[in-house]
Amino acid sequence: MPALAPLPAPTASAPLGLPLALLVMLVLSGCATTSGAGAARPEPGLDHLADSPPLTAAPAYETAAARARGSTRAELYLRAAEAWQAGGDTHAAERALSAVDGRRLATDDALRYDLLRAESELRDQAGERALQRLRGDPSRLPDPLRQRWHAARAEALLASDRPFEAAAELSRLAVGQTRTERAESLATIARLLARVDDDTLRHRADALAADDPLYRHVAAALSERGFAVPRPVPPDPAFDQIERAPADADGYRPARRLAVLLPLTGALASAAESVRDGLLSAHFGETRNRPDLRFYDTESSPERAVERYREAQRDGAGQVIGPLGRDEVAAVAALADLSLPLLALNRDERPLPPGHMSFSLAPEDEAIALADRLLRRGQRRTVAISDGDPVGERSLAAFAERLREAGGELLVSARIDPTFSNHSTAIGQIHAVVGTDGFDAVVLALQAPQARMVAAQLPAAGLARRPIYATSRIVLGSGDPRLDRELDGIEFPDLAWPTRTVPGTPSGEGPAGQLDSARGGRARLFAFGIDAYRLSGYGGRLASDPSAVLRGATGELRLDLFGNVLREPAWSVFEGGRPQPASDGGLATETMAADVGR
Repeated sequence: MPALAPLPAPTASAPLGLPLALLVMLVLSGCATTSGAGAARPEPGLDHLADSPPLTAAPAYETAAARARGSTRAELYLRAAEAWQAGGDTHAAERALSAVDGRRLATDDALRYDLLRAESELRDQAGERALQRLRGDPSRLPDPLRQRWHAARAEALLASDRPFEAAAELSRLAVGQTRTERAESLATIARLLARVDDDTLRHRADALAADDPLYRHVAAALSERGFAVPRPVPPDPAFDQIERAPADADGYRPARRLAVLLPLTGALASAAESVRDGLLSAHFGETRNRPDLRFYDTESSPERAVERYREAQRDGAGQVIGPLGRDEVAAVAALADLSLPLLALNRDERPLPPGHMSFSLAPEDEAIALADRLLRRGQRRTVAISDGDPVGERSLAAFAERLREAGGELLVSARIDPTFSNHSTAIGQIHAVVGTDGFDAVVLALQAPQARMVAAQLPAAGLARRPIYATSRIVLGSGDPRLDRELDGIEFPDLAWPTRTVPGTPSGEGPAGQLDSARGGRARLFAFGIDAYRLSGYGGRLASDPSAVLRGATGELRLDLFGNVLREPAWSVFEGGRPQPASDGGLATETMAADVGR
C-alpha cells in the first residue's frame, strides 16, 4: 500500500500536545483512587474511610497522621494526599505529600508516593524530575495506579522530546480502558510514532520483541510508510475466540456459522438488496470452506438490529456481518455484551472493541485516499468546486484536513448552483484567488452533468492547465460516452469491480454482473457486499499483519488498530467518454508483498 502521509513533526521545544494531555486527563479521571486503592489495610478505627468520599476521608487521614509516629504517620499522610488529589484539591494534596517521609514507606507504598510526586512535578512542568521519580517497577501496583504511572511517564517523556518512549508507555495502558480511552490511546500512539523519522523507527522496531505491546503499533506505522516489518506480528487472540474452519495458506479462515444483519425491508431495503446479492455471489463463488449462512431482517430499525443480533447469538452464530445503517450499527455497538464478533457495515463514532471490525464506503475515506494520491504526486496546493451536496461537502472537508496534516492546502473552494448551466461566477472566484498558475490541481465534488459543464468552462478562465480530479460522485449521471467526452482526462477513485479482474471475486462479465442489483449506481453496494463476505474470512490475518492487503472488489483493503477496514480505491480516468483504469494500473503501485486472498 502507498504510505499514508504522516503528521508534521512538532519541534523539539513544542509543549505537551493536547491529545496526550487529554489522554492523561482521561486516565487520571478514570483511575483516580481514593485512599483504599492499592494501599495497605487502614489503621484500626479508620477502615470505614476506605469507602468514604475522598474529601471526607482526606482530613480524617490528616488528623490521624498528626497524632501518629514513624511509618504509620508517613502512610496516613500518603493516604491523605491520595484522597485530596482524588477529590480534585491538588493544593491540599501537595501539603499532605510534603509531610510524608518517603524513607519510612514500604516498597509498594513508596511507589504510590513516587507516583504522586511525579504527577506534582508534571504540574510544575518538571518532566525530567518526574522521570527520576518514575524509575520503579509499576507491575507491583494495581491496574488503576499502574495506568496512571504509564500515563505520567508518557507525559514526562514527551516533554523531553522522546516520542517513541512515550508511545511505548501508552501502549501499556490497554488493560481496563474504556472504548473512549482506548480510542484516544491508539490515536495518540499513532501521532507520537508519526514524529519518529524512518531510520529511527526501523532501528527501534528491530530491537522490540514481537510480544511487546508497542510492536503491533510500530509494525502498523512501518507498513503505512511502505516498509516491511522485521518479524511477524503475533496473532490477535481476539479473533480466535470463536470456532472457525482451519486456516488456509493465505489466511482464509471463516466462521462455522455466519449471521448477516441487513435491512431487507424498510427505508434501506434497496441498498440492502445489492449488499445481500454481492455477499451471496461471493459465498457461492467460494470453493473452500463455506460457513452456514443465515440472514436476519433488521427492518431499518436500530431496535430490531439489537434484537436480531441477540437472536443470532441464541442461534449459535460464530460471527455477524452487519448491520448496515449508521444508527443500527451504533445501537448494536452500544451493547454491554458484544461477545459475538461483528463486521459492522458502517462506522460508529467510537471504535469497536478488539476482535470486531468496521467496514464502510464513507465518502471521507475516499477523500483521504484522493488527498494522499495528490500528495504523492507533489500536488499540494489545490482548488475545489462543489454543488453544496452534503456528501460532497463531507468529502471536501476530509480532503482539506488530510492536506493540512501533510503541509498542503485547499486554497479555495467555490460552490456552483446545480440548477444553472453558467458557472462563470464560481470559476471566477477561483481565478481571483489563484490566477492561472498559483495552484497544482483542481478537484470536482460534482455529479457527471454538473462536472461536464464545469469542465467545459474551465479553459476559458485558464484553469484547465493543471490536472483535474473528482470524487467518486462523478460517475452518477454518467454513462453516455458522447456527452462524457467533456470529462476526458479527469481522474477519480473507483471500484475495482466489475471492470477489473480481481482474484477471488465473481467475474463482472458473468451472471453476477448481469443482476439488476449489480448494475449502474448499485454496483458500488454489490461490490461492498462481495468484500464484506471475504473480510469475514480474512479478518484474523489482516489483524495479525498490518502489512497484509486483501485485493477486493472495492479496492485494496487492510485493517488498522481500531478495527477499521482501510480502503485504497482503484483509480480510473475518463478517456473517450468512458472510465478506464488510470495509467498506474488502477490500483496502488506500492502494494505490500503480504497479499491475502487468491
